[in-house]
Amino acid sequence: MPSASEETIQPKTQDEKQTALLERIQEMQSARTNYGIESHWEYAERAMIPQEFQDTGLRDWQSKNNKAIAFTKVHTALALIIDQNPEAQIFPRSKEWESKVNLIKGVFNYSLDHGDGRMELKKFAFDLFKSGFAVGRTYHRRDERVVKELVVYDPVTNDHQYEERTITDFDDVYWENMDIWNCWFDEQADSKKNMVDWCWRKVYNWETFKLKFPKDKFENLSQVQPGGDTNHRKRNIQQTTSDEKHPQSKEMIEVYFYENKELDQFQVLANGILILDIPLPYKHKQLSCFFAPCWQRATDTIYGIGIPELTKGNTNLLNKIANMTVDQVTLGIYKMLLYGGAEEFSEEELEIEPGRAKKVFDVNNFKWLDTPGAGAEAYKIMEMIMSDIDEETGVTRSLGGRELGKTATEISINREAGLRRMKTPLDSIEDAMEEEGYLRLALIQQVYSQPQRVQKVVEENLINRFLDVVLQRKERLVPEFRTVRLPFEKSESGEITPTEKDNFFEITDDDLRGEYDIKIRPMSTLPVSEELVRQRKLQLFNIIAQAPYTDIYKAEREIVKAFNENPDDWLMGEDQIVAQQQKASESQAMMQQPLPEEGGAPSVIPQEDAAPSQAQMLNGSMLAT
Repeated sequence: MPSASEETIQPKTQDEKQTALLERIQEMQSARTNYGIESHWEYAERAMIPQEFQDTGLRDWQSKNNKAIAFTKVHTALALIIDQNPEAQIFPRSKEWESKVNLIKGVFNYSLDHGDGRMELKKFAFDLFKSGFAVGRTYHRRDERVVKELVVYDPVTNDHQYEERTITDFDDVYWENMDIWNCWFDEQADSKKNMVDWCWRKVYNWETFKLKFPKDKFENLSQVQPGGDTNHRKRNIQQTTSDEKHPQSKEMIEVYFYENKELDQFQVLANGILILDIPLPYKHKQLSCFFAPCWQRATDTIYGIGIPELTKGNTNLLNKIANMTVDQVTLGIYKMLLYGGAEEFSEEELEIEPGRAKKVFDVNNFKWLDTPGAGAEAYKIMEMIMSDIDEETGVTRSLGGRELGKTATEISINREAGLRRMKTPLDSIEDAMEEEGYLRLALIQQVYSQPQRVQKVVEENLINRFLDVVLQRKERLVPEFRTVRLPFEKSESGEITPTEKDNFFEITDDDLRGEYDIKIRPMSTLPVSEELVRQRKLQLFNIIAQAPYTDIYKAEREIVKAFNENPDDWLMGEDQIVAQQQKASESQAMMQQPLPEEGGAPSVIPQEDAAPSQAQMLNGSMLAT
């Protein structure tokens, strides 16, 4: 019998569950609003869209240019991440699973590619650098729809006959990048490890909602009606933005999803009606979300600082000075004209304006108003502000393609310095990808181990016919698992090894059994200067070339690869080298034969058949003599 306190904590009736869930969602929403993070997100969205510079007191003729600092820095940082194509490494936790690790890694990469993981990573990194915070969710996604397939068509009578069938558009583990405005988290959490619950919100078209939430899987759907807050994003800031004009149909419905790790609870609330209340549907029993801060805001919060917020002060100052400089140059080119006969100036007439003529009492009939140029100081200040922005973000202009330096080494060093300052957000992305990897692997073991269909197989041999009579069995049920095309091959002993040719594997529950650790390949997300790599490899080659145990053949191929060339286009293959060595040995043996007896003809080796020595081939150029 549960105690009275347990009955108080756990609501029993439908209304009590609905009320408790609504109150918890409102608590998380109010906590985030009170924290004030939404105002920073609002500014980041405005700063990312190129627009006019906003400042009070500007005249119509004054420059209102707004430098797209946030846009440039965010997309430069995004390109650095995506270009490296980060890769997960999987390690078995015990030796018994070591033979299966290659197959597990192949299925893992297949699942990630099948669900457009690279595209979701791009969205995740974009949110991270823009808002300072990014959220993802990994779950089993299954998209089905009923279609009518044409089975009979008579072109004479134009008669069509169809039959309904269900097709599956997608059925795999999926990484979905979440909209940070529509996600709320445990307000006490400062990391994923100690986060208890979270919820997310989606707005569906009414017809789509009825297809995604069928009556045989969800309760109380007869009470659900279209409605709720059907804006694309849930906001507590009362500001008019372009997002409020997000295109949508007339009949929409607001749906909340809630997960609680401690209570093992998954709930769905459709326009205020609780339609699902079950335990967490994942074997790993963890929250399905993962997130990352860009630069840490504080140690007691999960939210970080993004590039627009970080550069807000210097960007506004740079815009102001740049526009004032343009105004000064404009006045110097398009001068004002002063001429005689004016009475006292009004306040409006005292304003400077290019190309305008004003009357004065006597300035020798007329005079052009000379305006000094902007001067070198203005440009020095703007350069100083840009350097400060580079220093703040680590996304330096050298990373964006501008060559800052006189030599290749100096340029490479400048790039490396900028990359070191970006190490913190890059580490955050790697941590988030590791968390996603653990969720993905656990779901792969859960989803892929379920057979897709069960095939009936009739047994033909004598033993099975005897068993059929004794057990009154007519057929045997054989499960069919998922078949995946992977670049591996299985040996007779069952070992999985990589190969250049793809093969089809039926992934059974036994293949997926085991425990593994996941690690993002170290420094795989950190761009490296190609010129610096070439110089280091050349220096290393010069050091080890004369060492007695150096494989010169491999070393020379690595040098060619460093210059982004195919070694086979420049160097001989191993078969060619062996043939040349054999020919050289034969020639040397013929030269060492004793001279013929007196009167005999000497042996002559044709010049074109003379082969270079092994020392010439391995320790020097083939053209050297």
